[in-house]
Order: sequence, then C-alpha cells, then structure tokens
Amino acid sequence: MRFPLCVLFLCSLLSACSKKKPEAPQGNVVAHNDFENLEGWIPAETAGSLTQEAAHSGTTALKVGPGLNYSMSYSNMLGKFSKVRPNKIRVAAWGLLPTKNSNPVLVTELVNPTNGTKLIWEGVTFGKDQKYGRWIRRYADITLPPEATYDTQIFVYAWNNGGIEPAYVDDLEITILE
Repeated sequence: MRFPLCVLFLCSLLSACSKKKPEAPQGNVVAHNDFENLEGWIPAETAGSLTQEAAHSGTTALKVGPGLNYSMSYSNMLGKFSKVRPNKIRVAAWGLLPTKNSNPVLVTELVNPTNGTKLIWEGVTFGKDQKYGRWIRRYADITLPPEATYDTQIFVYAWNNGGIEPAYVDDLEITILE
C-alpha cells in the first residue's frame, strides 16, 4: 500500500515542479515579439538595436538612443494577420526610460507597397506620465484607412526622438480590435 502512495506522491511532486507550456495568445493577438530569438538570425548591421542591457521579459529588448535613432522594425503585410480585413488594430509595447533624458516613441506606419506612400504614421510616446527606471506599457488604437488592403505593409519600430540617453522597448504586440 505504501509503494502506490509513494509513486502517486512523487508523480504529483514532479508535475508540480515541471515547467508548464507557454499559453497560446488569447483573443485576437496576431503578432507578438519579445526579441529573444532574433540574435544570430539577422545581419549584424541591422542588429545594432538588439540589446541585453535591459529587458521587460527574457533577456533581450530593443534599444534607441544617441547614435541609434531607429530600432529594427517589425514588418508584415496586413493580409497575413487575418482572413478578413481588420478595421482597427492595437499596437502595444513595454518601454523603459532610465531618465528624463530618454524620449522613445513607438511608431506604427502603414505603407502602400505599390507607390510607397504612407497611409498612416502613428507615434506613441513613452515619456508622458512615465515613472523613470520602470517598465510601462503604451499602446495606440489605430483605425485602418479604407485604402489599406491585403498587401499594405505595416512597420512598427522604436524611434529615439531626440533622446540623449538610451531607452528600451520590449514585448511588442499587435491585436485586431475590430
């Protein structure tokens, strides 16, 4: 009788200690990037903004600051997000401003691939109401213009915006709202 109870106890202990599988994104999240798996897969000349100096989750984030005005961009076609054209999306990320001399902006651009014209340029500043030295989540709810089609390109990146000290952006997420 003791042996089955010991086996049952050990199995429950092992299952409690094992790592759980990460949960699948909930709701209408269509893109998420924590920048953990980019190192080594992108050319060094475009990886300058990838850093391990600070991160919201994991060990890697994007960095902007003096001499590094733009981070790497997330880019995709809107049609890759959904089988149905979205009307509104939310672009969100976490930002860290070590001091008031950091001034990053989370930028979302929609670009017509045929002629390169910008359909939208939306910037969300992290500096507003920021508690310096702490990670804070910012987002922009963006209504897509009627001209946005399946092949419209979306670009999301961090912009330094004149900051004289580094700032960090992590855990980018794009969600379809409607």
